[in-house]
Amino acid sequence: METTNEMENMRLQLDVLKNRLEKQTVISDNMIRMAMKDKSHRIKLKYRIVMIMCITMIPYNLILMPHIGFSLPFGIVTSIFMLIAGIYTYYNMRVLDSAFDSGDNMIEAGLKVAKAKKRDSDWLKYSIPTVIPWFVWFLIETLEKDHGYVGAIGGTIGGLVGGIMGMHMHFKIQRKYKEIIAHIEDIKDIR
Repeated sequence: METTNEMENMRLQLDVLKNRLEKQTVISDNMIRMAMKDKSHRIKLKYRIVMIMCITMIPYNLILMPHIGFSLPFGIVTSIFMLIAGIYTYYNMRVLDSAFDSGDNMIEAGLKVAKAKKRDSDWLKYSIPTVIPWFVWFLIETLEKDHGYVGAIGGTIGGLVGGIMGMHMHFKIQRKYKEIIAHIEDIKDIR
């Protein structure tokens, strides 16, 4: 009889210990998610800046560019590119946000972060081949104006500076993605 009571008591203690461990796992998962959200904050901040710039540039391209001598088709094409860039950036930010929903495990979160990283990297495959002919078009329209060479030189310098800044931002975002993925991999290895 006493052995049965001891066994029952040990089983109850084991259940209590098991419940405590499950609660600690849930707490640590939540803490990990919060840390990952914090790490992804800088990426999302840069994405928001890009989206604001894209939205701001659309009316500028459509309204002001024709007034300073550029053709309306040039303004429309530029606005379409800005719209696509803004939508692509927004969608990628949503993919990154979804990585840390409480329903996903860390493996799923890691896959979503990797998907967002790849999409961010893939943007260069589409944007650079689009920007090169656009820039040639910009130079043609600029050089057709009186003293257009001044605008062409200024546009070229601005394009180079903007391109360098854009690539710098792109590589910083890619590094942040790598840090988040490495952190998730470390967590998966610990478990």
